[in-house]
Amino acid sequence: SVLVRSATGGVVTSPGSGSPNLLAYSLPVELAPLQPVAVARLAAMSANSGALNWTATVTTTLQNADSGATNVAGATVSGNFNGGATLTCVTSSSGSCAVTGSFSRLTTRSVTFTVTGVSGPDLRYDPARNAVGSITVSRP
Repeated sequence: SVLVRSATGGVVTSPGSGSPNLLAYSLPVELAPLQPVAVARLAAMSANSGALNWTATVTTTLQNADSGATNVAGATVSGNFNGGATLTCVTSSSGSCAVTGSFSRLTTRSVTFTVTGVSGPDLRYDPARNAVGSITVSRP
């Protein structure tokens, strides 16, 4: 093979029994730079859900932090309402996705949704470049 033909022989000390005693070197592969992403917008809405509950829905839109393009598809957005359980959604081709939480009308007047992370292939989340990182949603 090309790898064996281009390897240097007799360089490895104590190669052990059965070793071809060849040293091969390959140049490092240059990886494409990761796309820096940040939160461009958070939009919220609330709705009654039966007599005792209400729901808060928050739509997150991501953007390429360098170009401003909002077509960041396939990114997983993580966040929570009032520090509770982590909710996630995956962005569509428009760069947006939504999460919904349900709350008691009797005890919860408003909630704050906070984005806690963004991940995805070839992405690097840069929260310092978020246009907004949280939004408060009031009971309807």
